[in-house]
Amino acid sequence: MDSLTQILEEELENSFEVKDRKALHRSVILLVENLVGREKHQTEFHTLQKDIGNVKDELKTDMSSLRDELKTDMNDLKDELKGDMASLRNELKDDMVQFKDEMKSELTGFQNAIKSDTADLRSDVKVLEKTMIQGFSDIDKRLAESHQSQRRVTSFLSIIFIVFGVLISVFEFIR
Repeated sequence: MDSLTQILEEELENSFEVKDRKALHRSVILLVENLVGREKHQTEFHTLQKDIGNVKDELKTDMSSLRDELKTDMNDLKDELKGDMASLRNELKDDMVQFKDEMKSELTGFQNAIKSDTADLRSDVKVLEKTMIQGFSDIDKRLAESHQSQRRVTSFLSIIFIVFGVLISVFEFIR
């Protein structure tokens, strides 16, 4: 790098009129450092690109093998789930049949209980009907007796009023 700096400095000094040698020296050092730094960066950049390409290729390979593993695992899981679903379906079917039989038994018992209760209720209704008919006929008899007795009282009162009316008329006439 020092030799490149000296060569550039001498060439620029010979080509141009230099007023400040220190400024020229600093400018040439900066220029050479930038060139060397740029070359170093380009080398690192190319190395980095190669590394990225290698990583990309490795990732493609890894992804391909991972995809194949996942497909295999998914197919195995799918087959396992099919078997589990079939056994679960059979268990549910058996449970449904058992539940249906239990419900039929419960329903039959409930229907028998309702029939028994209905028969008891019908006999109770017949007894109530007889009792009510007897009660109403007793009430009718009492009402008829009461009506007859009211008629007698009304007739008696009418006769008394007529007799009083006649007596008052006779006394008025006599006086």
